Amino acid sequence: MNCLSGFFVEVKRKIENHCWETLCLLHREIKKYSKKITHCSLLIGERAEVGINSSLAFSSDSYYVEIFFQEEEKKEGEELFFIPAEILLNLPPLVQKMLHLYLPYCFAPLIAKIRKRPFVVSHFAQSLDGHIATKGGDSKWIGNKENLIHAHRMRALCDAVLIGRKTLVHDRPQLTVRHVKGDNPARVILGATLEDLEYLEDDRAAPIYLVGDFSCEKEHITVLPLPKSSLESNLLFILEKLYEEGIYSVYLEGGAQTTSQFLQEELIDTLQLHISPLILGSGIPSFSLAEITQISQGIDFSSHCYESIGNAIMFIGHILRK
Repeated sequence: MNCLSGFFVEVKRKIENHCWETLCLLHREIKKYSKKITHCSLLIGERAEVGINSSLAFSSDSYYVEIFFQEEEKKEGEELFFIPAEILLNLPPLVQKMLHLYLPYCFAPLIAKIRKRPFVVSHFAQSLDGHIATKGGDSKWIGNKENLIHAHRMRALCDAVLIGRKTLVHDRPQLTVRHVKGDNPARVILGATLEDLEYLEDDRAAPIYLVGDFSCEKEHITVLPLPKSSLESNLLFILEKLYEEGIYSVYLEGGAQTTSQFLQEELIDTLQLHISPLILGSGIPSFSLAEITQISQGIDFSSHCYESIGNAIMFIGHILRK
């Protein structure tokens, strides 16, 4: 790498870090703000600043972005994904992409407070033919390095990350933010027992929430009791209990069965599918839903886009409520 190439790489890294630092700050400020938000200001640069219902002083060596919320009545959740094109003008392409990709999730607490349940984002890395792992469960590196960084950024922008017991037992994930700067999310695990959690029992990087009818005396582990024995019929109840715990956004990382249950119950708001340039031919499918007889019965999206992620693409769809 010559000196000029190294210079541009360093410039890109600084711009990316500055933008990410500002997004993390915005997420924290939006979550704790209790009044109605009319607009917010972002100052992206050496000094990251966020102003809620106020304008920040312009700095010539920083990128200044101000977002206004429309006053007229809109459909529930619509404002979360509305990013006026004018806020992206005159910004470096890298900043434009990061704002377009991550800015909506900073405002997820606004939607959660309307619904009284967390905003739910689901993410999968899958092959071209729709598989997330081999039949034996091997899934490592279906997604690329850029997708791994994206996943950790999403963890940092969400209050909790949620998985099912099969994913916990098979993958033994830490569910923390390690590849980017940011706050570790709370960890929510469905269907697991305390024995399943042994490898994490002394890990206090973030609170752990389990769902079941057992008790636990560890301070960093909270058990959410179910009113019924069926986990599948209580997903909304679980989300509402998490909301009461101050969790306004949930990042759903699977597995396939858990995600399919949330889809079936119409509890996923945004679906992210990292599509790898790879064909497996067999394996575990991304989704397993009830059989339908007509195309019109399929899950539709109110809007969607495709983002390049390294050598792959990511489908981002906002689910249409019928």
